[in-house]
Amino acid sequence: MKLVANCKACRAAIPIKQSAVDRVDLIKEMGERFDLACTTCTAENNYSSVDVVAKEKKTTAIIGFVVLLFGTATILYLMSGFLLTPGSPVNFIAFGGVLLIPAAFYRSLIGTEIANVRRFNQYRA
Repeated sequence: MKLVANCKACRAAIPIKQSAVDRVDLIKEMGERFDLACTTCTAENNYSSVDVVAKEKKTTAIIGFVVLLFGTATILYLMSGFLLTPGSPVNFIAFGGVLLIPAAFYRSLIGTEIANVRRFNQYRA
């Protein structure tokens, strides 16, 4: 997750380079009030921890999708002899089960990111 605050002058997003998982950690690292300089209009203003919001990182979704894609391809390649056996009644069930492994990893990765963003944005100090 990434933390951003909107500039009070131009409303552009100002990225915050802290790795806080909740507002309490953010306050511990930066204090209740802190100064930020806008990267767009170079205005420097004072912000509080309430002005900071968390957003989902797109790189997490991309990494999860790549793992899903290559994980599925690798599992299908390694198990193709078993899954493509003609006349086997369990092929469809095994094929679905094999696809659940990378899909579950992708869902847990994305679900964790969404939960962290919601938890950060839910509690306002």
